[in-house]
Amino acid sequence: MECRVGLTEFERGKRFYLEGEYDIALSCFLSILDVRPDDAIHHNWVGLTYYHVARYGPALQHFNEALQLSSRHPSLLSNRGACYLRMNKINDAEKDFDKSLRYRSNHPPTLVNRANAKKRQGKFEAALVDINTALAIDGGTVEALNNRGTLFLDWGYYEEAADDFKNSFDYHANVVVEYQLLQSYIALGEYDKAIEVISNLLESKDHYYFYVSRAVLYSKLKMFDKAEKDIEKLNDLLIDRQDTYLLKHCEGVYSMEQNNWDSAKDFFDVAWQGKFMNFDNCESVALRGYCNWRLGNFSVAKSDLDCALGYRPKHKIWAEWRAEVKKKRAFEISEDSN
Repeated sequence: MECRVGLTEFERGKRFYLEGEYDIALSCFLSILDVRPDDAIHHNWVGLTYYHVARYGPALQHFNEALQLSSRHPSLLSNRGACYLRMNKINDAEKDFDKSLRYRSNHPPTLVNRANAKKRQGKFEAALVDINTALAIDGGTVEALNNRGTLFLDWGYYEEAADDFKNSFDYHANVVVEYQLLQSYIALGEYDKAIEVISNLLESKDHYYFYVSRAVLYSKLKMFDKAEKDIEKLNDLLIDRQDTYLLKHCEGVYSMEQNNWDSAKDFFDVAWQGKFMNFDNCESVALRGYCNWRLGNFSVAKSDLDCALGYRPKHKIWAEWRAEVKKKRAFEISEDSN
């Protein structure tokens, strides 16, 4: 579809953008830049459009060009920060959010984004300050509640996380919030409630993530026949995807709950190596550490748990495991010296 240059085409581009028709919107915005290449606002719209189709390289290029033309524009800084966050350039993201908030203080979306950047660096207290500030300004938006719930979940404050997700679900019931509530129940060890949530989720969406969670829960409850069925279903769903690390994590839990430590360790190793080896899948390296502990590999276990706690320093169970491993390792070193 062609767009005529002028005000009409910007309006059309914005309309298509808001409707999620990003290819058409991009065509409109780029045609404006052909005529007005030094227009910061339209570089921003092109950047946003690329951002929403996960083309972060071109998005960053246009945000940079926009900021060269308008270096103190708070929205441009915030948008580039969000792009850096997606690209895992956390320090650059936080710097842009800091600058944006200097020019436009107490802007809730930017505060929430900066909180996420801080959380990714393990700065949980500072992240909580930003999110609470956003909540005080907006009066409890769903997005801010979700982000605070996720922060509490990653921080190890599971009851607080569940409360935020429940409140968010009361504001606006959706699958994403229900899934986050599920993670809170899992962390609290309330597996029956968690399985009930998953059953509700699977009625609305046949998503592989839900089978991962339910297979793990069935394994923890020693309901291995049901776990095997979910793993088989998961294998079918992931056959053409790149997310097989989830399947390996799931099989690791299944093996671990049957005290098959060697197999579980190998599955968790693949799960950890198969993703990005970062915050998102650090549970795999924590569980690998637990398996190494049970296998008597205390030095390796400590290294694994140090790594996991580097991402989630307030995780109580992992910290308890590491404390026990340190005791075993110290005893082992003492025995060797004698």
